[in-house]
Amino acid sequence: MEEATIPALHDKAMDLFVHFDDQEKGVVSLTLIGRDGYDLYFGPDYAPQVQARLAAMLGEYKVFALEAYYTAMLKDQNDRKGDLLRDQEKALRAITKNEERIKDDLEDNEKMSKETQELREEMEERSTRLDRLKQEITRTKAELPASK
Repeated sequence: MEEATIPALHDKAMDLFVHFDDQEKGVVSLTLIGRDGYDLYFGPDYAPQVQARLAAMLGEYKVFALEAYYTAMLKDQNDRKGDLLRDQEKALRAITKNEERIKDDLEDNEKMSKETQELREEMEERSTRLDRLKQEITRTKAELPASK
């Protein structure tokens, strides 16, 4: 921003520059540099109180951004958990139905036994994925910043 007037930060027009830098696996660092109209950059030697307000503003933004990020991640994980639980319920109903049909229809016994085994393996895989997702949710909740 050039010649921005933000009275809460500085009583004069100022220029603000933002630089985003990709770090690793979705982590981005943000650098904010400010100066007033005289090409004097805010820092320990010039307008340290403005630098402090800018740092405080970034700190508040960081909390806001992290909270939004982890909240979205938590929602996605809970949605996936719900999908897995529904899939588990469907698989369990299918297994129960197949086991009853096996008892009633000896001719189809071999075919349904195979299908039941596949469903059990899928259910076991989903259980493993569900356990991992529950652990991810626990970790995500632990990383969620404390509310003000």
